[in-house]
Amino acid sequence: MRNRIPPLRALLVGGDANLPALRPWEGCTKVWHNSLFVLEKLGNVWRAAGRLPHPAGHGLSVAVLEGVLLIGGGDASEIFTRVLLARWYGQMVANKNLPPVPMPLAMHTGALLGRIVYAVGGLEQPNATAARKAFLALDLDHPAASWRDLEQARVPTGWFYEDKS
Repeated sequence: MRNRIPPLRALLVGGDANLPALRPWEGCTKVWHNSLFVLEKLGNVWRAAGRLPHPAGHGLSVAVLEGVLLIGGGDASEIFTRVLLARWYGQMVANKNLPPVPMPLAMHTGALLGRIVYAVGGLEQPNATAARKAFLALDLDHPAASWRDLEQARVPTGWFYEDKS
C-alpha cells in the first residue's frame, strides 16, 4: 500500500534556538543552530548527521514517507518561506528543496492527511504579535504544483484567536 508509513529507522532533530547563559531579561540573546543529529532505532547515542542550510528554528516539521518536511521557520532577523525535505541515508542527512510556502511562516502548526501536508497559522515577522490566518496545502504526489492557499475555505468559528482589545 503506497500511503503506508514505513517503520521508524531514526529520529532526526536539529536547528532551533536556545538561551545558553542568562534569561532574556538578564541580557542574554538567543543562539540559533543549524546542526542536525540522529538517534537510530534501538540506539542510545546521538550522532552528528549534517547541517541545515543556515541556523533556524520555530519551523514546522512533518514526517512523510520520503523523510521529514521542514517548513518555514526563521531566525532573529527573518522568517523563511523555504521548504526542505530532509532524509536520513544511514550516514548523513540530505536536504532537497521543495516549493516554498507563499508567505513567510514561523511558529505555525500543521498535519499530514493522506499525501496532503497542511500548514496553519504562524508569524510572518520575528517581531509579530499576532498569528497570520494562513491555511496552506501541498500535495506531495504533485509538489511541482506548489502550495495552495486555502484561507478562503470555511474554517470553524474560533479556530483563529482574534484579540479584539
